[in-house]
Amino acid sequence: MQKRPYLFFTFVFFIFFCFFLILLSPLPFFRPVSNALTFISTPIQKILVTIVQAPSSLWVSQELNSLRDENRKLTKQLVDQKELIRQNNALSDQFQTVNPLSRSLVPANIVGVPSFIPGLSLPDTLTIDKGLKDFIKEGDIVVYKDILVGKIARVSQRLSAVELITKENVSITAKAVETNALGVIRGQGDDELVLDNVILSDTLKENDIVVTKGDMDIGGSGYPPNLVLGKIVSVDKKASALFQNAKVKYPLRVATLQTVFIIRNK
Repeated sequence: MQKRPYLFFTFVFFIFFCFFLILLSPLPFFRPVSNALTFISTPIQKILVTIVQAPSSLWVSQELNSLRDENRKLTKQLVDQKELIRQNNALSDQFQTVNPLSRSLVPANIVGVPSFIPGLSLPDTLTIDKGLKDFIKEGDIVVYKDILVGKIARVSQRLSAVELITKENVSITAKAVETNALGVIRGQGDDELVLDNVILSDTLKENDIVVTKGDMDIGGSGYPPNLVLGKIVSVDKKASALFQNAKVKYPLRVATLQTVFIIRNK
């Protein structure tokens, strides 16, 4: 109880002392004392300011980290939503295609394009996210809508390698839709195919569509008929040759595909 008057008088003295220093600060003879007091008090002021601001800085840092985490989550959700929309659109487009029948199709995402370098090389195989666990096997045919993409060449438990129809030296029997001319379609390693071994008596016409002839065996293996291979862009026919051929423009940019469909042989 006796300490309160003492504290009160100390506080009053401190107030008057500060007021006295303020009054004396403009006087020339007091400047050295004022500078010394400023020199002594400046570090104390910095420490006090740091102590006062520390909780605020910590809160701001935590808030920024929280905002960054929230932004990352929202970005991931947006990417997932766009991917889901893309997959749904691909499924919708594919299931509106009459040939091949949609009930026999398994959708697969493209997860790799080995050896493909934009501007330097072209794709000849795709890696997809379906494999033995999905009952996929070598020889299954891969399509996009009614366009032939290729054939399953190798299968692991969770992945498969698709050999593209555009790969060099790949060949299958084919026919022209309008004229019914028969031949062998050969991959050239790019987005052009060659319809070869067409007898001279058959007619080849520019802009005619070329499709698979169909070579399925009794077990269901092989290429089904009427899968699109492309459109004839030029015809090479010489009377002295045994056969004529035509260049066929393949309708897909395989490197930009994200989803394909496997015709599963049940």
